[in-house]
Amino acid sequence: MKKILLATLFIFTFTATAMSMSFIDRLSAVVAKKNASSSSSGTASVVNNNSGVSSSTTVDATLGGTATAGNLIIIAIDAADQTGGTPTGYTLSDQCALGGYAAHYLYWKIATGGETGVQYTINSATNSAWVMIEIDGLTSSPYDDSLSQGQEGEVASYATPDITPTSGERYLVAAIGGNGYIEQDITGWSDSFSQIDIAANTDGDYNMIAVAGLQVTANGATSYSTTASYYTGAGNYSTYAIIIAFKVE
Repeated sequence: MKKILLATLFIFTFTATAMSMSFIDRLSAVVAKKNASSSSSGTASVVNNNSGVSSSTTVDATLGGTATAGNLIIIAIDAADQTGGTPTGYTLSDQCALGGYAAHYLYWKIATGGETGVQYTINSATNSAWVMIEIDGLTSSPYDDSLSQGQEGEVASYATPDITPTSGERYLVAAIGGNGYIEQDITGWSDSFSQIDIAANTDGDYNMIAVAGLQVTANGATSYSTTASYYTGAGNYSTYAIIIAFKVE
């Protein structure tokens, strides 16, 4: 009888130990998978972009496609007058509006799905130029930081301020433009930024807006900026630059 009890106890102990080890193994696998997922880096990408110019008070900007729910939509504007306010559903983050001889804006929103464009207004019937882009691969609350600067006078290139994103994968968007006989194209962007789109009026106030992007692995201490260069001999009355950082999934 004792042998039977001992054998039964041994089998029970072995089975319980095996089950416990199996549970620990499964738990360890779940934790490892979660850690691997949280440490992995995603990639943001531009899936739609478009640009245009106008001389009207009310402007219908178009995305160049249909937005997917959860993606980020940006519209950057340079105009010879102030806008009539932030477009419905959009956000104007800190330092994303500048004004002087001209006005320079960057608005963004999380797409609900199905958007094809946005309407904005200018306080007077004057020239404006705009760029719209849609970006996927960002978090549901993507905003990280933004900075801007502007200057009056003739220049052949202009830089964004230095931005220091928080740690993690970040997608940087730079919007540089100006007003008053500015050249109608960009010859290059520094620091590995790639141009996404550009729009320029070829008469009147000659507004121009160009947008470029770059994904970085930020450490919370390193700063980033870019300089847009115009054709040799370019001059303009005012130039503005905005740089904004978004969080990548």
